[in-house]
Amino acid sequence: MAVQANVGKPGAPTPHGHFTIYSKQKERRRQSEPDRGYPMAYWCEFAPAYGFHEGFVWPVPHTHGCVRLHREAAARLFALTRIGTPVEIASSLPEDKEYGNLVRRLDQSRDPDPPRSQMMSASWFNDPPGPLLVDQ
Repeated sequence: MAVQANVGKPGAPTPHGHFTIYSKQKERRRQSEPDRGYPMAYWCEFAPAYGFHEGFVWPVPHTHGCVRLHREAAARLFALTRIGTPVEIASSLPEDKEYGNLVRRLDQSRDPDPPRSQMMSASWFNDPPGPLLVDQ
């Protein structure tokens, strides 16, 4: 699976190295400020307080260190990974040359945030429509 993602911004980088997925939680919310309660659905944790999760995808580094994915991509990654799935994070990997130009580019940086009431509701965690999910 090759998708565009957001990574940590300067001062809050995404850690590089060899990791494994050791915790998964479909319905997770941010525990710290700013934005306590902000939904981080399809959480796949690979280092303490760092994980893959859904959220707006910007064309530049913009997270607090997590790897943020478009909702459908996050749902698919969540379905495809297991506890123990290896994770390799680097500035560049050999696969980038082969698959990087095939990735659909997103820029959700100007998209308005959904209403806070919608983000805080349980329905936020409903699976997206479409054929992206596989049985766990």
